[in-house]
Amino acid sequence: PSWHASFHPVAYRQLAMLVGGSAALERAAEAGSFAAIVVRQVVEPAENLASLQNGEFDVVLSNAMLEHVADLDRVCAELARVTRRGGLNLHQIDLAYHKDRERPLDHLLANDAEFLAEAKAANYEYGNRWRKSEFIARFNRFGFETIHEFVSLSADSRYLAEIGSRCAAGSRYRRWPLDDLGALSCFLVARRLVGARRLIPVLRGQTAVVLQSWRK
Repeated sequence: PSWHASFHPVAYRQLAMLVGGSAALERAAEAGSFAAIVVRQVVEPAENLASLQNGEFDVVLSNAMLEHVADLDRVCAELARVTRRGGLNLHQIDLAYHKDRERPLDHLLANDAEFLAEAKAANYEYGNRWRKSEFIARFNRFGFETIHEFVSLSADSRYLAEIGSRCAAGSRYRRWPLDDLGALSCFLVARRLVGARRLIPVLRGQTAVVLQSWRK
């Protein structure tokens, strides 16, 4: 990728400010090129980032990755572990069915056995089927406060109405709110809290997970 002097230094300094100061991000802002920034490649599943230290990162970013994980609870637990106190997580999540972009919610209609058989055979290449509210609830449950959420793409209203009607006939998403069901892409920003401050999002997340389990 190319270094853009009008963007990257500003972005790194803004991130440093948002996390309450970061020497590493300030050094990145001053680097002047990506060649001067040390990059370490770690080949590990997101559910078990064994080589990474507790609180090692000021900021964790992902782009179209979280929809491919099998165990979202373990992933969120690991992200909480490697993010420092007050650190940020920024995640762009593609919530659509990757196998058929013309019908991006059809995977919600499959029963659990059908969905899991296809997902495991394809190593979750087509995506899991967690909805936006489920991602938020699990980040909350592991001590993250959601400070920004934005839906960048939603399903066509007529198609969503069709999916809602068919879900009502027997899908595990039959009781799900249509606006959350229809989100196809979202951007989440969450801050890792500690101490007593984390109790509110933890309780909120746990309550949401229980409610979501009932809806299913």
